[in-house]
Amino acid sequence: MDISINQPTDWKAVSIVQLIFFILLMIAFIIITILQLRKGIKISSIRGFVIFLIIFQLAKIVGGITGLILLDSSKFNQNVFIATYICDSISYGFITRSISSLVQHMLKPEQEFKNHQDNQTINSNGTLPTYDMENQKFESNNNYHQTNENIYKINETKINKKSPFYLITIIILAAVICNIYAMSNLAGDSTPDDTTKTLIKVSAILFLIGMILLIFASIFVIFTRPEHRKSCQILIITLFILITRSIYSLISGFNGINFNQPNQYMLIFGKPKYYGCLALLPEGIAGILVMILFYHW
Repeated sequence: MDISINQPTDWKAVSIVQLIFFILLMIAFIIITILQLRKGIKISSIRGFVIFLIIFQLAKIVGGITGLILLDSSKFNQNVFIATYICDSISYGFITRSISSLVQHMLKPEQEFKNHQDNQTINSNGTLPTYDMENQKFESNNNYHQTNENIYKINETKINKKSPFYLITIIILAAVICNIYAMSNLAGDSTPDDTTKTLIKVSAILFLIGMILLIFASIFVIFTRPEHRKSCQILIITLFILITRSIYSLISGFNGINFNQPNQYMLIFGKPKYYGCLALLPEGIAGILVMILFYHW
């Protein structure tokens, strides 16, 4: 396929900046994680947040690498372009999912566990007394803590199943799948069919809906869990910044992918300043804000 790329030098500069920035962000994340572990914070309690944040950073790093490979090639490689497009398109979905996991963590376990404790009769050493029929006396139940932990886990599972965050998770996951499937259909074809065009648009719309719902969820946490007010305020600012990124995807998606007559918002073929200012910059700022929140968690 003989296709020329406009402004390859500028796009290469953008890819280099993206690669270096997110490598540094990944290093900062590792350092902060080590510091948090030393503080005694259980990372397992925010496992989803950590995992999706790592995937977000890796997607941007891989997108930067594939972008450089594509731009350094003497001949246009459509498969490398598809890989670059997918990485840069779904990355903000993973940081959104990471934020969703953190907001969900702020809402559920502690209050449910507290309610369960309030309904129990606990003796002075924190265990439930049991009556020994043979010796006719009360004895401390040393297995209470283990039982309590099991009940806590069961209650947390119930909350997970009923949580409205399931809807946000499904929406973001559907957006990611639509984007990947649409771009996979483009392989070997210079002109996307109607299905591919539709799926790209649907993906962009779903990402935007997911972020709007997450903003409302964060506002809800502010009113119900005042101790997380500052954290939620940072997350809401982050989500509004990511909406700029989502709008860029909407504009790009609705203008379509056309290698012969690319629109000015199309990745690699459009104008680098639009991707740099409306996509890369918002994701970079969002990444920094989330990292600051993680450091002060």
